[in-house]
Amino acid sequence: MKLRVRSAWAKCADVLRSGIEREWLLISRGSDPRQRPVFVLTQHRSGGTLLARLLNCHEKLVVWGEHAGFLHGLAEAHLELERWADQLPERSTLELRRYVRVDRLADIEFRPWMSPVSPADFRKECRRALLSLFTRGLRPDQRWGFKEIRYHRPELIRFLHELFPRGQFVVLQRDVTSLCISSLLVPWTLQRLLANGIGRDEGAFLQRVEDQLHSILAMRRNWTEGLASAGLQSILVQYEDIVSDMPRQMDCIFQFLDLSVDDAVRARMRISFGAVASTPKGTVAPSGDKGYLTASTIREAVERLLPRVTMQLAEKRR
Repeated sequence: MKLRVRSAWAKCADVLRSGIEREWLLISRGSDPRQRPVFVLTQHRSGGTLLARLLNCHEKLVVWGEHAGFLHGLAEAHLELERWADQLPERSTLELRRYVRVDRLADIEFRPWMSPVSPADFRKECRRALLSLFTRGLRPDQRWGFKEIRYHRPELIRFLHELFPRGQFVVLQRDVTSLCISSLLVPWTLQRLLANGIGRDEGAFLQRVEDQLHSILAMRRNWTEGLASAGLQSILVQYEDIVSDMPRQMDCIFQFLDLSVDDAVRARMRISFGAVASTPKGTVAPSGDKGYLTASTIREAVERLLPRVTMQLAEKRR
């Protein structure tokens, strides 16, 4: 009996050891899928949910949903640490142990800027934390990623690139006019605008459209700046292309991600695409006269305001 128990434990130990060895082998060869995350950057009402669903049809990729943009705080903290990098160099474990030893002379050896935290240490711990959070439940051969509408600042994109140099960025855009219309007429936004009297006030209506255009174009400008980093891998995808020719567009995206697509993946994508197209709206749009808040009036306002907003943003960039 004892022999059988010992044999069972030995087999478990062998399986665990082989798994760990296989994992470290992947890491040492630079082929660990976890080090190649996929960051889907998009804007509200641009079709990001559809794209995430289609990407998740691949058995070797898991794209998580939004997470309220909490990585902004980490990127800002990293930026602040880098401003003080000269005073906060990376310390060796030996140096730190020497500094905290029991017999140290604090009055002589004390250093006001002695700290175990450097920008490099912070990046290392952030990388470890994100891997721990976003790879939970994944198989060893699966890659991870997320879709987020709150990430567009260049510092955040550069931070993600520093954490995961082999990570890839998929940027999803939608036609500016269509995006503006969809953003303003989505039921929950439309209800708020009507409650605030925007539908009856032409000046307030035009200002709201202009603000929306500023937000859309500024985010795209920030993407361009952030994605210009050397060595950063990115692909720009148009929502209209996915809608008009989903199979071909998704083949291009998966080819960029170095993920082969077979008939099973294509079948899952067709089912997922059809399910999204037939899903009823969860919120009923307000009924009645909406004043200026219609697709045709928003389209006219966009055509009228777009050149001016584009020029204003270009001037700010100089």
